[in-house]
Amino acid sequence: MSKQDVLATMAFSRDRKRMSVLCTDYADDSNILYIKGAPDYMLTDKNCKYLDADGEEKDLDDHAKKAIKTKQKEFARKGLRTLLMAYKKDIGDLSSYTGEKHPAHKILTNVENYTEVEANPVICGIVGILDPARPEVANSIKMC
Repeated sequence: MSKQDVLATMAFSRDRKRMSVLCTDYADDSNILYIKGAPDYMLTDKNCKYLDADGEEKDLDDHAKKAIKTKQKEFARKGLRTLLMAYKKDIGDLSSYTGEKHPAHKILTNVENYTEVEANPVICGIVGILDPARPEVANSIKMC
């Protein structure tokens, strides 16, 4: 794996149900966006692709969506929260982004741009994570 540096983070928001990290990849001399988010929201992207078992990017068709949703349900039955992992190489002006002095920095200063920047990713995996409730949740439940 090549060396990568984090250039910017697009923080998680409840509206987008995802977060992203813009990284530079020295092996390719370009930038790449890594995205993680809620499957239900990420699967609604009409131009989303997925990485098949052979490492080829393919259009996200109904069969692939069904396979992802099946895996999501399998994780849920085990009490796990699921996240889709994706990447995006075609990131326009952010492809050459180097930091706050770069002309494309204005894209990152407005949260309303994040949805467009994150659009059309390539899904490369789904993970199930333990996400236990915070300790204060028990008291909230008792109060109800």
